[in-house]
Amino acid sequence: MANEYILQVPLDAELKDAAEAVYRRMGVSLAEAVQIFAQRSVEINASPIAMKARRARGIARKYANPDLIPMEEGAFERAMAEKHEMHH
Repeated sequence: MANEYILQVPLDAELKDAAEAVYRRMGVSLAEAVQIFAQRSVEINASPIAMKARRARGIARKYANPDLIPMEEGAFERAMAEKHEMHH
């Protein structure tokens, strides 16, 4: 990697330690796992794991509409699949 970017992500200390233990058992570091996640995301043009909608936090909270959550369920995955289909 000629041009590297250092990614800083705030994590709860216990979560970080637990995740490091999981990936250590797999033979990779947490940093390598993040790189693998990013690479796979690019390869499939989507998230490699299923994600559920979470409560809006921070500035987004004032724009959140709980009534839309059922309609939004899976919307990102559908949009990425449609985008992928359009470009191939």
